[in-house]
Order: sequence, then structure tokens, then C-alpha cells
Amino acid sequence: MIASNTPLLILKSMFVGLTIGGAIIAATPQSNAQGSNSSFPPQPIDRHIVETCLDDIRQERENAPAPKAVRACIGKAAEACMDSTKDGYTTIGVMACNLRENGVWDERLNKGYQELRRSMDKEGKDWLKETQLRWIAYRDYDCSVTHQIFRGGSINRIIGSACVMEKTASRSIDIDVYLGMVGN
Repeated sequence: MIASNTPLLILKSMFVGLTIGGAIIAATPQSNAQGSNSSFPPQPIDRHIVETCLDDIRQERENAPAPKAVRACIGKAAEACMDSTKDGYTTIGVMACNLRENGVWDERLNKGYQELRRSMDKEGKDWLKETQLRWIAYRDYDCSVTHQIFRGGSINRIIGSACVMEKTASRSIDIDVYLGMVGN
């Protein structure tokens, strides 16, 4: 059963994936420890869409956006990619668009992580590193559940790539909140 708060992008992706039939990807690109994927790197338009969305929300909220409001930007670049790409709503197209947007959020996450580290003493840096490593393990493990549910089906790749993108984006937003707390 699908929860009422399931993001529209996943529902849209699931519908497309279920209607394709037969389009199975032999080798699914897996994210590395940083969550990025060089097979489907973010494009300048993906960065522009995410940054424009974030800037618009900052302006609407007078430079102090609530994390919940910022989360509305998650999935915007992937959706635009799917809409503007010939094969955007095929299994590989949806997965590629999710991974491209994930790359944008991963870049933001890594930049924010480095900025946050610079504001900490050695003990804080060690704690942050351990926290981040545990978060990566959690994200990857949690998002792999679809491989158990949809064994052999292509929908697991769509849902899994959307999950990684959403969790990476949320973590990036969390790091931005921490940076705001330390005044960066």
C-alpha cells in the first residue's frame, strides 16, 4: 500500500515503470559512498533548476526558509529532465533523471559538509565524519529495500534511484540548517 505522503515523483515513476514492461536494465549503475553516479552526471540545467527553486523559496521566506519549504525543491530537476527527454519516462530515463538530480544534491551536500567541518574542532570533525558515514550506510541500506520487494523487476531501480535522490537532498538540506546554526 502506498502512503498518502508518497512523493508525486515516485508515484509518477512507479506508474511509468509498471506500464513499460520488458524494459529491464542488465546493469544498474550503483551509487558510490558519496551517492554520486558518474554514468548520469548532473547537467547545468539540473543545477539551475534546483538553485532557482531554492533561491525562490529563500526570497519568499526572507532568506530564512523552513526546511519543510525547501524540500519542495526535491524532484523538480528530475521531473523537468523526464519531461524534456525523449525517453524520460522509460525505466532507464526515469532512473537517469533521478540520478542526475541526485548528483546536484550530492554536490551541495559535499560542499555543505566541508563548510560545516571547517567550523568545528577536531572532536566535532570526528563526530561529523562518523555521523555522515552512518548516514550513508543508512541511506543505502534503506533504499535497497526495493530490491527485496521487487526482485528482478525494473521498478526497483526507479524507486531505488528516487529514494537515494530524496534522502541525499534531505541530508543536504539538513546540513544547510546546521550551517545556519553556526552562522555560515
